[in-house]
Amino acid sequence: MLVTIVGPNLNEVKGTFVVHEAGCGDLTKLRKKYGAHTDTWFDDVEVDSMRAAAEFVYPVGEFDWDDPDAYIDDLWFAPCVQQQLTRNDPSG
Repeated sequence: MLVTIVGPNLNEVKGTFVVHEAGCGDLTKLRKKYGAHTDTWFDDVEVDSMRAAAEFVYPVGEFDWDDPDAYIDDLWFAPCVQQQLTRNDPSG
């Protein structure tokens, strides 16, 4: 699924990064609020799991992936993607 990852540090209550389905209406609001910040990402990425989204933000090899849940939990997955993505790689 194509998602847009926005961050970092938008809302520490929800997560350092937020993940919406690409084209989600909420992204317009986020772009208005954070688009002028040069350190804010708005990256479109094809992912098949929450872990894949976390691996985009925190690449394996650059970060210690002994506890993958710590990285997954650093992202907030909007309702538009929560039901469509499994937590880990769907192939196993």
